[in-house]
Formats: sequence, structure tokens, C-alpha cells
Amino acid sequence: LHEQRAKLASVDYIETSIYETVRDVCDNALIGQEISTIQGISQIGKSAAIKQYIKANPDKRIVYFELPSCPSKSLFMGELAAACYVTHDSNTNQLRKYIKSAIDSRTLLILDEFHQAFLSSDRAAISIVEFVREIYNATQCGVVLCGTDVLDDNLTKGRHYKIFSQTLKRGLIHAHLPDLTPNADIKKAIAKYCFPATITPEARKLIDEINKDHGFGVILKNLRAGATLAKKQNQSPSWDHLIEAWTILQRLSRKNKGDE
Repeated sequence: LHEQRAKLASVDYIETSIYETVRDVCDNALIGQEISTIQGISQIGKSAAIKQYIKANPDKRIVYFELPSCPSKSLFMGELAAACYVTHDSNTNQLRKYIKSAIDSRTLLILDEFHQAFLSSDRAAISIVEFVREIYNATQCGVVLCGTDVLDDNLTKGRHYKIFSQTLKRGLIHAHLPDLTPNADIKKAIAKYCFPATITPEARKLIDEINKDHGFGVILKNLRAGATLAKKQNQSPSWDHLIEAWTILQRLSRKNKGDE
């Protein structure tokens, strides 16, 4: 497996405008001791940017937690306790105490995939959001809630937005990422994978379609597939490689759907 993966084209993390926004929001939340939010469509690069921020800041005290699917309050608290490296085999009152004791004003608490909190019951969502506010009030830590537009819809427009507004008022920055990856970011990715700077019309059309329908994550995967194809052929990446790689992937996808 290691040898097979070594054959794939690979590049270091690409610091896009999405990363810059995530970095600035996280820095502000920690330094300003605020609750901030980051919302954006799937595959725009939110989680990857957060993980890169954590990697780039080993000196900062960061607690990162990715919410599980449709969590109850008890599941949320247990998983958060584990992320804080405190015992999670306790009752709710003890968990509340342990979690707050593991976090202080020097901590940045990042809750990723936070839109999952609203995909369970209303009661669970309210309990989870209110517990986050309780942690903030008790510790004055920085908090970043990151998720899809479901997060914003529920916090600012849903039927319980008046309750959730108490949490949002703990911060000034609530970032909305673009629905389409900016061209400047795509150009950075193209350069990283060593594709020609001048994009052919056919490749431009394909990239625009992927950006619209699938997002930046799929653009990166296709650039990687095209660069890997070129690597196997001992050639420099070309736009023909990108198009061929996409054609192969689409053919495999249609075949798998036909087998179902």
C-alpha cells in the first residue's frame, strides 16, 4: 500500500484564500476571546484549512472536535470530553465539570461539522449550543463553530434563532465562505501540480463545471489524478492528462453505478 501511494502525485498544503479566512477567524477568536462562526458549502476546504491551521500553530492551545452525525447532547459531551483528554465515562454533571476544567482563557475550542448539531432533535440542538455558550461564559476561551450553510440557517433564521442569538452575540466575526472557489485559488493549485499556466478551453470548461457541481476538493483530486497519470507516463502534467484522468474516473463511476 505504501509503495502504491508513493506513485501518486502529491503536493504540500495549498494556502488558499479560504485558508487565510479560516486563519484570521481562528486568530481573532483566540486573541479576542470570542465565539466566531465559519460557514461554507461542502468541499470548499473548511476542514482542511482548520487542520492546517492547527498544524501550523503547535504553540497554541487548541482543542479540535469534529461533531459526529446527528449527535445527542450526551454523545456530544462524551466526545468533547475525549477531545479534551478527560474521562468521558461519567454522568452529565461530572462531564460538564471535567470539560470546563480542561479549558481556560488560553484555549481555542474549534467545533467542526457543527451543522450536525441541528440534524438531530431541536432539544439536542438547543442543549448543545447552550452548553457551548456555558463553556465560553465559564472559561472565556476562544470558540470557532464551523459547518455548512445549515449552521447559519439554524443560528440566524431557524425557529430557535432567538435562543441561539445569545451565543452569536459573544463574537463579532461570522465568516461566510464563497459558493465557488476563487480563480486565484484554482491557479495556485494548478501551479502546485505543475500544470501549464495557460489553460486550454476544454480544460477550463471542465474545471469550471467541477467547481460549480463538486467543489475545490474534487478539483484537487482531479489535478492529482492528472498529475499521477503524467507521472506514470514519465511526462510533465498537461491538460490532456487532466481531461483523460477525469474521463477515466467518470467511466469507473458509471460502471459502478451500473453494477448496483
